[in-house]
Amino acid sequence: MPAPSAELTLAEIPELAWNHPQNPERVDVIPEFETRFARERLPIKAPLTVVTATNGQSNAQDQRVWLSISPQATQVQLDGGHDIYRDDPAGTAAEVIKLVDAAR
Repeated sequence: MPAPSAELTLAEIPELAWNHPQNPERVDVIPEFETRFARERLPIKAPLTVVTATNGQSNAQDQRVWLSISPQATQVQLDGGHDIYRDDPAGTAAEVIKLVDAAR
């Protein structure tokens, strides 16, 4: 996910709506969360892993903004595109498992 935008609206990108037909996986961020987060980044006290796809819509530099919200944040790059969980399911699952283990 790229850096959050304070200007993103459903009118601009309607497919980000939770129930939009082009969002069947329900994994896209709803604009209300993103615009709020762009204006005020509240810290979290939990591990955070930023998974960056090598051929995604944003790059590692752009996604580093997410590292600022947790002192336990890490970033990893996996080969793939926007749907990294489809392009590299094993790598994605391994990162989720590491994150869960870190939270224990």
